[in-house]
Amino acid sequence: MIGNGTIRMIPTNQPVVRVPAAWLTKLNWREGDRVLVRAGQNVITCRVKKTSHSTLSLSKKVIETLRIPSVSVSWKATKKTIHIGPFTAVYTNYSGDPKNPFPNLNDLLSDMTEIANQLAIPFYVIPVGGFNPETKTTIAWVYDSVDGEWLIEEYPWPDFCIKKYVFLPAQLRAVEKRESQWIRMTRCKMLYSSLGSKWDVHQVLNHDPVIRFCLPKTRLVQSANDVKDMLRTYSRVYVKPIKGTRGKKVYRFSREKNRQRVKVEFDKENQTHSKWLLLQRKSTWFGNKFLKNQQFLVQQGIHLITDRRGNPADFRWLLQKDGYGEWQITARVARVGKKGGVVTNVSSGADVINASDFLEDTEFSTTTVWRLMEQIDSLAYRVVQIIELNLGETGELGLDFGVDDSGKVWLIEVNSNPGRKMLRVLDTEVRALSLRRPLEYAKYTVGF
Repeated sequence: MIGNGTIRMIPTNQPVVRVPAAWLTKLNWREGDRVLVRAGQNVITCRVKKTSHSTLSLSKKVIETLRIPSVSVSWKATKKTIHIGPFTAVYTNYSGDPKNPFPNLNDLLSDMTEIANQLAIPFYVIPVGGFNPETKTTIAWVYDSVDGEWLIEEYPWPDFCIKKYVFLPAQLRAVEKRESQWIRMTRCKMLYSSLGSKWDVHQVLNHDPVIRFCLPKTRLVQSANDVKDMLRTYSRVYVKPIKGTRGKKVYRFSREKNRQRVKVEFDKENQTHSKWLLLQRKSTWFGNKFLKNQQFLVQQGIHLITDRRGNPADFRWLLQKDGYGEWQITARVARVGKKGGVVTNVSSGADVINASDFLEDTEFSTTTVWRLMEQIDSLAYRVVQIIELNLGETGELGLDFGVDDSGKVWLIEVNSNPGRKMLRVLDTEVRALSLRRPLEYAKYTVGF
């Protein structure tokens, strides 16, 4: 029995659930039978009674014990359990300002709240540090769409969790690690899986014969010699952290004929900066940049195609699971960088247009454009299948592709927690779909 609506409250302190008469027949229940009522990760045993209404009613005690909000929710009844939810939470860090608690995510969260209300999904935000392991409750920030403000309430631990942060302050990292362990020990489903580092992902994909052909040559940076060796084969290479940084700390190394030094370029504050460097095994500058605090990869540079004005672009394919658990391509985006720029990230000033529009503005024929679109689609589906087969189930991936002057497609990077910023400036309907699909997937994977 599946339905949704606002749960009616029975003014009694006894653990009682009132259900429509049809439920008694369908589930072979009798008045007075005991069933489990579950909300998020919390459960209480209730006595069944019949109601003349078509919706679900719970006693005040049950609503307060399970922390069920007075919003539209979904429910599913089986032989022994009535599951209310799916309680769906975004897990992120709190700014400290109650009027603007999540400044980098406010638009995304308020829009997701509106969609969740349409889908009868109780939706809230849990700040890092907001889990109470004793009561299995959380601090819940809930967006009030009518008044346009954030409210603090108490909700149960979620059925479905979406981690959404790029950087955590040092004092929160241990807290996040502990709470993530608690989440994994429950029945809570996750939108994102930890795929490991870019190097881990590269090694997995490199074992697939089709994908291997599309991967730029990549190796770990253990000394300046790793970059020197790559530059003997390729005229340019990119050095970037093995953990995602949304285009930050990405460096381009280029060799020029008859020169011992190499040119190093990087983008900062939407400007491209450069310096010349003599690459030696014990180079102080290189060691301080790439060998001290975090690991880096060196990757073959791809000479990206440009539009007719000479601006290069790479491509982001956003893949998401839908309400049936099937992979769908939600967005196909070209990120158009500045001529001579190092990266094409939106945060670094890239323009965003539809992938097909950019390709049609190159020297490629119409036939070639559509062949490339189909080829990238096919490769994208293969990548997500290989990722899940080897690194675990996930609900969303962002794949970065490049196309070189010859028309060859390259898989540059896999992003396990892709952003939405580019979709805000591209297509409001596609952005809305990108927010709706994780919520539909939440209902599917939790069992509603």
